[in-house]
Amino acid sequence: MLFSSSKVAKDAGWFSRRNQTSAAHDNARQVREAKQTAKLQNAQKRNKESSARSLREQLRRLDERLGVGVGAKKERARLETLLINFYNDPH
Repeated sequence: MLFSSSKVAKDAGWFSRRNQTSAAHDNARQVREAKQTAKLQNAQKRNKESSARSLREQLRRLDERLGVGVGAKKERARLETLLINFYNDPH
């Protein structure tokens, strides 16, 4: 069914092209928000676990997962820079 304007479509009870009613739209939005929340919580958990490890343990874990010196170039560079700064810190 084609509508001449969005106002006509809304008046006819259509909510959007994908979701015919606002209830369908709300359900889709709630599913999407639940997935986003779960993804964020999982990322926070992984970050917390990672920060609890020492710098050397983090590098060792990368080597175990990906292979020695393979992949994660930026992460390896970041960890190595932190290690160098840690050991060269005069304090």
